[in-house]
Amino acid sequence: GVPASVTALGAIGYNDSVAYPWFAPAGFNRAALENVKNTDVRLTAGNRDDLYQSRINPIANFPSGGFVIFGQKTLQQAKTALDRVNVRRMLLEVKRQILHIARRLLFRRNNAQLRQKFIAQLSPRLSFIQANQGIEKFKIIMDDTNNSAEDRRNYRLNGKILVVPTRTIEFISMEFIVDPDGVTFK
Repeated sequence: GVPASVTALGAIGYNDSVAYPWFAPAGFNRAALENVKNTDVRLTAGNRDDLYQSRINPIANFPSGGFVIFGQKTLQQAKTALDRVNVRRMLLEVKRQILHIARRLLFRRNNAQLRQKFIAQLSPRLSFIQANQGIEKFKIIMDDTNNSAEDRRNYRLNGKILVVPTRTIEFISMEFIVDPDGVTFK
């Protein structure tokens, strides 16, 4: 057999072939493990919950669905959006896009036109991620509020990118109400 990490890499590759990096490589749609034949330990629902609470993404075996990576937590301790794999991978993609643009703008005149060019090139890329469910909203700040004369003297261009990531659902809660006979639903 091979370690679970090998299977997880395959699930990430499959996720990216059918979706985008900011989708969770977990669950039946993007992390069903068809090549897994067996695991050493069969996990109960309680085992899966305990592992997930400890930031371990379990490989679960479902009678009707086979083996599935059933979580997407990172090892980050703080409870923020950054403790999920899909958000981390979305930020890596945003950083990759920023580097692609920034490299081509190096050694140009540090002025308002350059800042506007950077924003004009990055905005559609972030809009694409937003349109494809990776970001709820974003804002790019690259103006005189964060670029001083001192920054220009030091050959520095500053930017601030605020993103609100799209979060996934990991739990579904339903409330059942049983009403007496004869109730009319509107």
